[in-house]
Amino acid sequence: MALFLQTLSSFQYRDYRIVWIAGLFMSGAYWIQQIVIGWLVFDMTQSAIFTGLALGLDSLPYLFLGPLGGIVADRWDRRYVIAISGIYMALVTLGLAIVVTYGAVQTWHILTYALIIGISYPVMDPGWLSLMANSVPKKNIVNALALNALVGNGTRLAFPPIGGLIIAIYGAGPALIFGAGLYGVCSAAFLAITPSKARDQIGRRVSLLKQFFEGIQYVKHQPVILGLILMTVLMPLVYLPSVNRMMPVYASDVFEIGPTGLGMLMAAIGFGCTVGAVALASIKVISQRGKTVVVTIMFSSAVMLVFSLIDDLMLATTLLVLVSAISTIYWSLSEAIILEVTPDDIRGRVVSLSGIGSGLFPLGSLTFGSIAEHLGPQSATFTAGLVTAGCVLLLLTTFRKIWSFH
Repeated sequence: MALFLQTLSSFQYRDYRIVWIAGLFMSGAYWIQQIVIGWLVFDMTQSAIFTGLALGLDSLPYLFLGPLGGIVADRWDRRYVIAISGIYMALVTLGLAIVVTYGAVQTWHILTYALIIGISYPVMDPGWLSLMANSVPKKNIVNALALNALVGNGTRLAFPPIGGLIIAIYGAGPALIFGAGLYGVCSAAFLAITPSKARDQIGRRVSLLKQFFEGIQYVKHQPVILGLILMTVLMPLVYLPSVNRMMPVYASDVFEIGPTGLGMLMAAIGFGCTVGAVALASIKVISQRGKTVVVTIMFSSAVMLVFSLIDDLMLATTLLVLVSAISTIYWSLSEAIILEVTPDDIRGRVVSLSGIGSGLFPLGSLTFGSIAEHLGPQSATFTAGLVTAGCVLLLLTTFRKIWSFH
């Protein structure tokens, strides 16, 4: 009972419960969107490059709008910023659903959709994480992030199979309409969060440019945060393009299974993320957080290497569960450290800087998609495992304080 209460400790706070439930709808919509995009593009092009690009293009706006999103999160009411972003995502998704339903969809439509909907991510994410950190005491931030990962990644367990089933029975258009509805519900939920008095205390008379450089200077003088931000870049640049977003290619070329099978592979990733999130949320105190971050990402790279060398579906599914669990612990813990160390009045800008790396996702998708196109998806994943391990070791030689951070 004590372990159960520790795992769910952040749920005692009303605003956090609202953030968590809203995340359930948001993540469900996102994974429906991802399986529809992945299946449509690969079905139309039979190209690993275009499939990887379509699944990663929504991250490109982070490169250009990431800093602006952080300033918005520190400058205006985060509830309204997130709600407006969710409505925008619902309308854009509904637009693509109409195009797909009437049979006029082409590859460029989907690529354009991915880029347009991605505009909302760098604006929404800093406010979301900052608002979540405000909704619990500082001692609960790790638990809150773990539970956030539970809903964010655990929805992969349910929604990809649902999406695959809707595609198989009704088509891709109705699946997108379902996703648009989920985005709308998420927006409404955020309006029920208690207004934060801290928002009124942050002056808006300072110029946007000055606020941006305040965030840069803060990160520059915090080697642990800077090192974690650089290390986290490996996730969108290397890990996600070569594992998660490579599943449509694995489903078609390696395991030779249909859309329902693709949904099950993505569900295995979701199950692993769920296990990792529950495990992290159940730990009351992690005394060696820096070492844990490093060990988990190195272990993930090792599992990626093994996964790339096998052809057995059952064993591959097991390894997907394992690498997803470990990666979730790494990602949630590194984010928790950044949120905990950073003061609230600058938190949005620091979080946005850590999210800029997500803008490199299209580059990673093109790189590892090209490798998969010419050498196969397993070669792409193997290369990514080697790159991850090498980069982590290199970063540790410069940012040694990460290893000793408690």
